[in-house]
Amino acid sequence: MKRLRSPTRIRTAGRALAVTGFLASVLLPSCFPSQPEEQLDLCVVRIDPAEEPFAIGGSALTDPEADRLRSLFPTGIVRSGLSANVARSDGRPFARMLVVVTGPLPARSSLPKPRTGSVIYVQDGAAWRRYPEDPPLLPDSVEMSPLGNGKVRLKYWEGAPVEFAFFVPAETSADGASKP
Repeated sequence: MKRLRSPTRIRTAGRALAVTGFLASVLLPSCFPSQPEEQLDLCVVRIDPAEEPFAIGGSALTDPEADRLRSLFPTGIVRSGLSANVARSDGRPFARMLVVVTGPLPARSSLPKPRTGSVIYVQDGAAWRRYPEDPPLLPDSVEMSPLGNGKVRLKYWEGAPVEFAFFVPAETSADGASKP
């Protein structure tokens, strides 16, 4: 005897499948960390005052970034802080973000990430100036806060924040020995 499928069983199975699909689409993404929307190349530097003309002290600045900073700071020395890359190879847009610290950091800074292209944030007291002024931005931000003793906490992706200090080379004498 052949068993016929009733329309009720088919509807019930269809509803169960729809509910399962909906729950999977809602619950599964929360089980896995989200991936960044872009390939972000992030560089954080500090400019220390100096009487000498603008100098780049071993940082990873691009030529256009160095030119922009020279126009903003005729004197000063660039100190490396952090260089990080959140890269993906699936065709998502590439973006570069340069953060330039010029003094004591505010308690918390939130700097929107660029969607594409290159953006420079320059500290101006407790505020930040952005170059260019109106680039396409993502809804998420790079978060920065001072930790004391020259250290900075930075959160630029879903993982744990990183801590870093700006590199300041030891002064050396003419014979190459470190000065006290």
